[in-house]
Amino acid sequence: MNSNLGKINLSSRQVVLFQEKTEAVSAKIIHIKTPEEAVDYSVRLCEQLLQEKSEVTLGVPGIDKNIGSRIQKGCEGKKITLIEKNLREYSEGLDIGFTYSDYGIADTGTLVLNC
Repeated sequence: MNSNLGKINLSSRQVVLFQEKTEAVSAKIIHIKTPEEAVDYSVRLCEQLLQEKSEVTLGVPGIDKNIGSRIQKGCEGKKITLIEKNLREYSEGLDIGFTYSDYGIADTGTLVLNC
């Protein structure tokens, strides 16, 4: 996986606009530098939710094998269900989503996914 996170100017007008638009629809933007850090953050979010719910569903479409293994290891022994395919069937029940995006549209806060 090729990560361009280190090359993004987080204070650029487009990034700030994207964050404003996504937060307007209750999304939360977290600036993370590595895919591994993103996995660890997602697992911690699931653990926090498990304090409130009996089970958590984590959508992980299109994740490469190494990241998928790290997510599975982090979720082992916990009541976290990983959903890799057919996410539309769980549209009302996914608690957290972990995915890569191909593009972001700043004017609308939209992520473009190809998976």
